[in-house]
Amino acid sequence: MKLKMIKNDTIEIYKNLKRQELLEANQFQNFIESRTKFSDLLRNKTLNLIEEIDYYKIETNEQYGDNLKRKISKYYITLNTAQRLCFLGKSEICQKLQEEILNNKEKGLLEILQQELCKIKQNQRIEEIKKITIEDEEYPESLRKIKNPPHQLYIKGNEKLLKQNGIAVIGSRTTSNYGRKMCKIFVNNLVGYNLNIISGLATGMDTAVHKNCIEAKGKTIAVLPCGLKYIYPRNNEILYKKILEEDGLIVSEYELDEKETSDHFRERNRIVAGLSIGTLVIESHRKSGTSITVRNTEEQNKKSFCIPSSLENTKGIGNNEMIRDKRAKLVTTVEDIIEEYPELKLKKKENYEFLNINSEKNNKTKEENNHIHIDEKNISEENLEIYNAILEGAQTIDEIVRKTNNDIKEVTYKLTMLEIENAIESLPGKRFKIKE
Repeated sequence: MKLKMIKNDTIEIYKNLKRQELLEANQFQNFIESRTKFSDLLRNKTLNLIEEIDYYKIETNEQYGDNLKRKISKYYITLNTAQRLCFLGKSEICQKLQEEILNNKEKGLLEILQQELCKIKQNQRIEEIKKITIEDEEYPESLRKIKNPPHQLYIKGNEKLLKQNGIAVIGSRTTSNYGRKMCKIFVNNLVGYNLNIISGLATGMDTAVHKNCIEAKGKTIAVLPCGLKYIYPRNNEILYKKILEEDGLIVSEYELDEKETSDHFRERNRIVAGLSIGTLVIESHRKSGTSITVRNTEEQNKKSFCIPSSLENTKGIGNNEMIRDKRAKLVTTVEDIIEEYPELKLKKKENYEFLNINSEKNNKTKEENNHIHIDEKNISEENLEIYNAILEGAQTIDEIVRKTNNDIKEVTYKLTMLEIENAIESLPGKRFKIKE
């Protein structure tokens, strides 16, 4: 039997020898009626409906130690049986499934189940969201002091972080090996001084910032350019969940059902700066959203810091120019940042592993350095800019060329490579989209 999944949700699908699709019974039962065991449902409601060919017991070996295995039994039902159970159930979700099945006969049960699972997940996200206004005691004082503070914040997660010391760590959406290495070192060591890390959850450097903070057992705040009904970018859903699991915080000033726009990205940056004691730029292009956050930091009379970059590294030009123009302090260690805040009396954590440039922990293999990991997709660095352009809304070759300023031949070649990498797919009309 071949195992497959409905995206990242909980219902497992098998195919038996007759090529029938089978649902894992207990997980399906948890989905439709959480208080009733599947065995009870079978015995009390469907004993006469379930034929032997509709109900499967599969024994498998499960590894639970280095050399230990145990036999476990799982039960499966056919899709036809699942549909019948939907019509027998009295729960709210069963009522919804009945309506969907009757009103959308062209759709398969799996598609309907997937849609309902997505709705449930979305509603769960909304239910956990808290709204605080500028008049509320929970509203962070650091945001009240900025020129144009948001009138309300929608938050999800550990709201205590709003009143704790944190530093913005940012960079461009395309990064180099050097930039990712510096990100790992500086984020790790800032956490070692008990500072929370604030960024924007965007692809590229923001993603690396949040991940490195979590890896260092620190607390991180992600500020979104959209309402918390959505996750942007979509491919960071796993990271979004991980931030919350690790006692972090998600923040937005927008109404729950408001989607991201180009203006929202600029507005978001003032909140990233406003929540922070200062801003560290890991790596930036000459023209990027990073410079907007630095400008916000300047307007809020806070300090900005830049890690210097090689003159050969085009991805670090913005850093060198901000240092040259005295818009940011050149830093080569975290201590160069800490010394600017004597009033905070920041101290190192005891028994904490600080990193340095020559640390063996940072010496990755050549193969690892050629890829940046984006939520279970390995996109080669040379193709990442094109991938990000599609992620941000560019669909046609012309749109991608304009967004990236790359030659059309280069774009066409990289699109082909991304298709080979199974990261994107082509659509009718020579359009492209991120592959789910």
